[in-house]
Formats: sequence, structure tokens, C-alpha cells
Amino acid sequence: MYREDKAVAMAAFFLERSPDKTLNDIKIMKLLYIAERTAVELDGVPIALDSYASMKHGPVLSKTYDRMKPTAPVSLWSEYITPISSDGSTVTLQKAIDTSSILRESEIEILEKVWETFGGWTKWELRKYCHDNFREYDKRAENPKDGEPRSYRHSLKDMFVGIGLESDLAERTDSEIRALAN
Repeated sequence: MYREDKAVAMAAFFLERSPDKTLNDIKIMKLLYIAERTAVELDGVPIALDSYASMKHGPVLSKTYDRMKPTAPVSLWSEYITPISSDGSTVTLQKAIDTSSILRESEIEILEKVWETFGGWTKWELRKYCHDNFREYDKRAENPKDGEPRSYRHSLKDMFVGIGLESDLAERTDSEIRALAN
């Protein structure tokens, strides 16, 4: 079950640390994905329990990405964070949020580690890193031809396989997490 409150808290965490509390949409999405993936790798459970897709600029948290769009309906996201700007490139924290009341201490530690490691990277460096290092990223999304999909869904199981779990264990773990979340 998607945890929009946790996705908002994750984004707010990164935005609080950025100049003018603003980040490029590609950069924030890569930071969010890296954090979600790191949580899976370290804790065995994602933070936001989002769904995932491969798109031209790399893997995304699908439901969170949908809430970032200017055409998104009013949501918890839009209460705290602006949609992608009219020039199509940035989001801004518009209202403070107490991330420690939403995220567990271990999740905040993951976000701190991700920011410390990747916060100074450009959107293009993060894009390349995700394309080159995440086995679950479907490279067909990089340069779609006319008539081809612009995104390819991948599952939590795919993420588990991407971090090195055997396929059957990844399948069982994915099923168990989804069952607990519902």
C-alpha cells in the first residue's frame, strides 16, 4: 500500500537541504528512487511502498511521479510540495513538515546517507548512475521509438533481483511485503 506521507517526507527531507528548498524534478526523483532502493537493500523493505517504472531519465517512483505533475489532483504532496514548475523542471518545498514524526529513525539515516553521497551530484550524473548501476532499469525506456511505450513497469521483485537476491527468494519476499502492506 502506497505511503504518500512517507514519499512527501522523503522529498521534504531532500528539499530542506537544497538551495531555496528547490530541486530539479529529475534530481529529486533519482534521490527518492535511490533512497527507496537503499532501504530495500539495507532493511529489506521500501520506505514509500510505491510502484516503480523505467522511464527515459531512469527509474521512478510511479505514484510519487504522478503527484509531482502539474496536472495532478490535490493531494498530500501538493499540500507540502509544489508540482513540477511551469518550465517543467523544478519542485519546491512550500510548507515545512516534521519528517521525524512520519519516518522511522532507520529511514532518516538512509536519507542522510543518500544525501551525503548523492546530494551534490547533478541530475545528469544521477541519471547516468541509475542507468548504469540498477539492473532493474529497463533500457528500452531510454530511447523509445514511435509507437513504443515511454515507460516500463518493474516490480519490487525486480528491485530485489537488481540488488542481488535470487529470483525465487525475491518473488517470495515481494509477495510477503505486499501481503503485509494490504
